[in-house]
Amino acid sequence: MPCALIRIIHSGSLLNENDSTGVEGPRSTQLAFILNMGEHWFTLRRFGPALADIDNDAGKGHWFNLNSFLSAPEWVGKLYLGMVLQQAETEGAFQRCVSR
Repeated sequence: MPCALIRIIHSGSLLNENDSTGVEGPRSTQLAFILNMGEHWFTLRRFGPALADIDNDAGKGHWFNLNSFLSAPEWVGKLYLGMVLQQAETEGAFQRCVSR
């Protein structure tokens, strides 16, 4: 059974696409974001094609907010993704990025 190698990158701020947090490329090309607010953990997860070569990954696929406080998964558009992360950070969320 093949095993995918992923890495989790600690990030204090994901607001700037070109910052030095270790996030490679645009947020929409990542696999997921894990957020923590107090004792509550939730994820923003990308579903769909993801190329192993991040330089050639166009960020296709669909993003969903998988927060259990919601009644159902919430679709998040690529452009809206940055705003969701920014709002979570404003509210004090601790964020981690899941990349290849």
